[in-house]
Amino acid sequence: SSAASDVYKRQVVLAPKRSTNVAIGLAGARLDSLPVEDIRRSVARCDAGAFSKDQLEALRMATPSQDEASRLKTCDASNNYEKYAEAERFMCRVVLSMGRDAFETRVTALRFRSQFGERAAHVAAQANDLRRACAGVTSSEALKKLLTYVLRLSKELDDRRSTPRKNTGGFRLHSLLKLADTKAFDRETSALDYVVSMMVANDDEATLHVFTELPGLRAAQRASMAHCQREVKNVQHGLSRITQLIEASGDDEDGVACADACSAFRDLATGALKGLEADVDAASDAFRETLSYLREADQTPEEFFSTLTSFEGKFTESRKRCAHRARAEQRRRDEERRRPSAERRIEAKLSRRESAPVLHSPKQRTHRRNSSTGALPQNAALEAMLERRQPRSRSSPADSPPPPPPLHPLSPVVSETAASPVAASPPRVPSSPEPPATPPCPPPPALTRRATTPRSDDSDYSCDEDDLAAVADLDLGH
Repeated sequence: SSAASDVYKRQVVLAPKRSTNVAIGLAGARLDSLPVEDIRRSVARCDAGAFSKDQLEALRMATPSQDEASRLKTCDASNNYEKYAEAERFMCRVVLSMGRDAFETRVTALRFRSQFGERAAHVAAQANDLRRACAGVTSSEALKKLLTYVLRLSKELDDRRSTPRKNTGGFRLHSLLKLADTKAFDRETSALDYVVSMMVANDDEATLHVFTELPGLRAAQRASMAHCQREVKNVQHGLSRITQLIEASGDDEDGVACADACSAFRDLATGALKGLEADVDAASDAFRETLSYLREADQTPEEFFSTLTSFEGKFTESRKRCAHRARAEQRRRDEERRRPSAERRIEAKLSRRESAPVLHSPKQRTHRRNSSTGALPQNAALEAMLERRQPRSRSSPADSPPPPPPLHPLSPVVSETAASPVAASPPRVPSSPEPPATPPCPPPPALTRRATTPRSDDSDYSCDEDDLAAVADLDLGH
């Protein structure tokens, strides 16, 4: 509890948030556990091996401003810094003991030295990516053929225009992206698909895989010539400050050690800087030659290679669509070649079925609707009578029973014209002995066919012309 109260009673000279952030940075970099004299000596001598990158960043954060330094000078002159917070104690014991400007200059030199190798490698990598991509664009024969296909399509479209364009000497590189957006009348085939189909028709596999010869496009897209040139200038400025630090170093032990360490680093960094400048200049010259080769307007490498990268994606999609359509067309042609053989097999099967012997061929059900005596009367009673008729048996005419005796010529039902050819059965006698109130009408006589050839059971009953004539004279009033 006493320790906590002591910490709580420590004075904060800086802004509370600033003091807290500096203390957290020192603790995170483990500088609070190092002896203060060792930290001060290593900074004064510019000993790069004494600190890591995190520790150098914490030292930069712990460097006070001019206003903060003036406020820290009001601390106890007796060097009793224990009553102050951690950030204030570190600044007073390390920074103010060396001098605020000297501390800032040496920390800046140490940070520049620790970051020089990484920054130089990054700039050199970007310059090499630009040079390699530009060399691939200018030396690729497949890309030249691709641009020739596009130029041929542009001329064909211009020839079909009613008013030809004035400037037909070529096209800009960014217009390649419009090929994928220009659709034909079917709203499916694009101008880029037509270009790819021309390559397929010419069996130009090298041009179809043009972007396999340009592997550095995406890396060059991320490179920035302006960033490389700016980094070169920053390195030059950092080396100039190193030179100033060497000249300002004193004759004491710490000053001599600082001058020697900075001189050795300056010699190495100067040689690396010359090579870095040569790489950046070579990349810039290569990009200008690429623009001149393609007759492109002045633009940045990011814009140029972004266009090529976007066109690569659209070209790959178009090539896949054309390959899919080619496979579909090949399947359709194969089906057309197989179709005649299938039709011949079907025709042969039908011919074999027609030539096979018929084991059972039922007769068609036909009804004679018209005859020489007139049409069959549409009468519900007549149709009911015909439905009650039973079909003739399949026995031979010799075995059929003899026809019933003919009707009397004075029968009230059948007239004289229909009595001779039609045989009738005797009228039925009513079962009740009492006579009805009105004399009943005798039922119509049963119509029989003359002896003909035997008929099968599955055929319907049909009347001949004589039967129709007899039926037409029936009195069906009842």
